[in-house]
Amino acid sequence: TTTPATSSLEATKAQTLAKARIVFGSSGSSRREDLSSASKTIAGVKVPPKPKEPSGDDCCMSGCVNCVWDIYREEFEEWKLASESAKEALKASQTVAQGQNAAQGDAAVVQGVGSGVGEAMSMDDDGGGSEALWLGEDVKGAEEEKDPFADVPVGIREFMRTEKMLKQRQ
Repeated sequence: TTTPATSSLEATKAQTLAKARIVFGSSGSSRREDLSSASKTIAGVKVPPKPKEPSGDDCCMSGCVNCVWDIYREEFEEWKLASESAKEALKASQTVAQGQNAAQGDAAVVQGVGSGVGEAMSMDDDGGGSEALWLGEDVKGAEEEKDPFADVPVGIREFMRTEKMLKQRQ
């Protein structure tokens, strides 16, 4: 049998733990499990969801061992690596598929099926759009080289960089 004092003590303990989770966050293992369950598999590569940037109220800027900005940076770097790997895997699979389609197309032309009648005569005929919508290779490269933390305030970026250097020294 439980007494009112025991149930009151358990309720207080549960409230204290709930408040601690709000202040200090959940444990790392449960956070990893949440990320793992929300991850998507793209071209055989498991890609975690893009992490959300912490708000300014989440960080005390005192150099905590498990700073929210350190966790964000680590998760962002993991996400970026995984998404780049998925892009590479997609490109590789598309290249293989295009190679197979080209081989099949060559066989069809040899057999006389692809006579050229009904094929697109301009880029607009096949639904390719106009040249104004096409990005050149140099523009694509410039977008990829953009700093992924460019939207993060400069002070926070420098704080994250310093924390990363200190963590690597230890």
